[in-house]
Amino acid sequence: TDDWIYSTFDTIFNNDTMIHRFKEKSLLFVFLEKTERMGHAFFPHHPAYSESIDTMDQFVSHVYKTLEELYPDKKTTYLFTSDYGLTMKGTNGNGNPENTRTPFVAWGAGISPSHMGKSSIYIDDGTIEGEEENLVNHLWKLDYLSRKDLHQLDIAPLICSLLGIPFPTNNLGTVPLNYLDS
Repeated sequence: TDDWIYSTFDTIFNNDTMIHRFKEKSLLFVFLEKTERMGHAFFPHHPAYSESIDTMDQFVSHVYKTLEELYPDKKTTYLFTSDYGLTMKGTNGNGNPENTRTPFVAWGAGISPSHMGKSSIYIDDGTIEGEEENLVNHLWKLDYLSRKDLHQLDIAPLICSLLGIPFPTNNLGTVPLNYLDS
């Protein structure tokens, strides 16, 4: 469960021996499942789902503060994403944009900063899909930032580029250059 992950993170990063195992080119991957379970069980507008989001936000903040304190060299990159989206009815997997649209937030070393201004995704083509994307920008309160979308299969090449390691042999993604700080 997520509680185990929270306590294990603190155990690892409060142990001097373990801290030194995370050197250059280390990747720390954390999967939190409670929010997903709450979304399916109670739907996105339920207080239990909101509570799980708040808990996850607090944990992400805790991870960030802990790592920045332990490794103040400004060489850490943070990538935050999900495996898929969720409908307001708590379903997924049918290929609709609300199922395939997932959050992806990146910051830190090697990541180009977001720019203020109208989202580059703003669509003025009169289609329902275009209006939906514009609504998403507004609902996510991101319409003041230039949004940079990417395909999920591009995440592996991005991680490899940031770590300076070879891409997986059978990877079909490409490096999303607009994410990289030159």
